[in-house]
Amino acid sequence: MQPRSGRSNARAHRRSSGRAHGGKSWATYIALALVLVFAAGCGNRFAHSAVVQAQEGSVVKGGSGVASGNGGQASTAGGTSTSGGSAATGPNPAGSGPTSSSGSSHGTGATGSGPAASSGGGSSSAGSGSTIVLGNVGTYSGVVGASTATVEPMLQVWAKWVNGHGGLSGHPVKVISADDGSNPSTTLSLTEQMVQQDHVVAFVDNVQPLTLNASLNYLQQQGIPVVGGDLLSETWNQSPILFPQGTAVDDLINNGIKATKLSGQTKLGFLYCVETPDCTNGYTQLFTKGGAAAAGLHPTYSAQFSLAQPDFTVECQQAQSAGVTILGLAGDANSLERMASNCNGLGFHPQYFAFALSVVDSLKSDPNLNGLIAPVGDFPWFAGSTPASAAYLQAVQQYDPSLATSAGTSQMWTAGALLGQAITNLNGATPTSANIIKGLDAIQNNTLGGLAPPLSFTAGQPAPRASCYFVVQIKNGAWTAPEGNAPVC
Repeated sequence: MQPRSGRSNARAHRRSSGRAHGGKSWATYIALALVLVFAAGCGNRFAHSAVVQAQEGSVVKGGSGVASGNGGQASTAGGTSTSGGSAATGPNPAGSGPTSSSGSSHGTGATGSGPAASSGGGSSSAGSGSTIVLGNVGTYSGVVGASTATVEPMLQVWAKWVNGHGGLSGHPVKVISADDGSNPSTTLSLTEQMVQQDHVVAFVDNVQPLTLNASLNYLQQQGIPVVGGDLLSETWNQSPILFPQGTAVDDLINNGIKATKLSGQTKLGFLYCVETPDCTNGYTQLFTKGGAAAAGLHPTYSAQFSLAQPDFTVECQQAQSAGVTILGLAGDANSLERMASNCNGLGFHPQYFAFALSVVDSLKSDPNLNGLIAPVGDFPWFAGSTPASAAYLQAVQQYDPSLATSAGTSQMWTAGALLGQAITNLNGATPTSANIIKGLDAIQNNTLGGLAPPLSFTAGQPAPRASCYFVVQIKNGAWTAPEGNAPVC
């Protein structure tokens, strides 16, 4: 198909949702401490029957609800077909949510959840209100993309669940997702196109560890909110149009390091990647600014590495010689596992430590990482201890049972729940960008049914820092919640 506007370059990055179920799922990219582990059907359209199935809560063939492909073409999922992609609708996890249309390299559905989680799995048609069009811009290709791939499939799951349970306060949703390829100019072009041509009223769960700032000024000028995302940058708490759905990054580093006390070890070593400031931020918070010492740990060893580095034997030797007993790595999941393997080969078995998006489910199968402790910014993705988290597990099982879940998929679900609460707060008002911001600003000390630390927002001000966090740990091949499923404050 031909680009529908002059932005052929941007359109080239809009893709249909592909499924990425491998072990190294979305959050395998960068972050902070120990393992900040963190699509292309342009013109393909769903048949009317597929759209209806999605609206009714049925599983669309293929599992993701959108045409799949690669190379950055467009796809949509959300209830109506739009130029540049295929459309489908889908339900919401924790209450209600948008359908998603995706146009990214890994294309996926949208996420959105309402304030209350429904535990029912029946199929009901999406709401009869006006459709809420949402955008999602993330990095789903390249080095970062290897770690973020499950975000788009999780958007699909959320969207199907939401639209299968009446929409967001009666409004079906559609999300247009696109891959920016870690290119700031592409980020801006895609964002402008979604606002000006697709008329999105909000963005949900933008995963942009390297490109968040590229479109921020434009979105501030337009008054378009971004509801949730990777939260790997301090920027998330520096703009009134950014609404983080979990723990602020610095608080996750400084407070989350306290979780290592569960191991009884104190001598901290830290490896951080050279590719992004987010990796360096972990080192800065723990070593330069004294976060580790404040938590009762002893900063003992640190070193930089490259994400492309194939071997960590030298770093393991140096850490072992320095007497390190806790070893963190700010990089991707592959680097984490290579490091643990190399250290194991030397007979060096420190306590491993990870943060949030670095935590993917597949790590539990690596015997070298047994005992790994990680604070995460939203609810443990494996525990259905509340109605809201139980709905999340049910939605994944119903719509994409082979999806590799992780801290990233729980963050996505929580972003949807945050948007759902905002729509609920509108009390029937039209969900425009301005009204959605008002609905978000009305949220005070709300955990979204136990999915998040207490969240509060203030009109016209950057989001206050959420400092509470959740703790997960690998024990004998399974993830556990050693301090319970509630946030630690």
